[in-house]
Amino acid sequence: MIVMKASARTLIFSLLLGILTGCATSPTSSRQTATVTVTAEPDIGSTINSTESEMDIQWMKNNAAITLKSKGQTFTFTVTTRFSVFLDDEKYPVKALTCEPAWVMGYISNGSFRGPDRYPIEYEATTRGECTLRDGDFAVKIVVVNGPHY
Repeated sequence: MIVMKASARTLIFSLLLGILTGCATSPTSSRQTATVTVTAEPDIGSTINSTESEMDIQWMKNNAAITLKSKGQTFTFTVTTRFSVFLDDEKYPVKALTCEPAWVMGYISNGSFRGPDRYPIEYEATTRGECTLRDGDFAVKIVVVNGPHY
């Protein structure tokens, strides 16, 4: 699998969009074809490739419901509410993050924008109850209540 930097993806998308747009708006009835060759170097060792990606990650940190600053707090969500968690990948590995009892909330796989072992991750409050979300010395209390329609 080849991983391209955001700028390379943007260039490829722009080129292809320009070619398709040019073909679609051509005043002649003959079919136009074009060949585009792009050489991309694989990005080894980093998932943060450009200023845009760094800005996206900062936005995710700033807008996560639960962050490092949340340590010791209590969060109340209604059933079916989705919320994100963004901690330090190295100090608080996603694999070590637990919520006991686990049935109170469920992991949302398509909320792992940087991969399954990287923050942010997303959960959904699944049923009424309480659990402690914990990873090492980080812990918050999650309280799930019924919404107005339950």
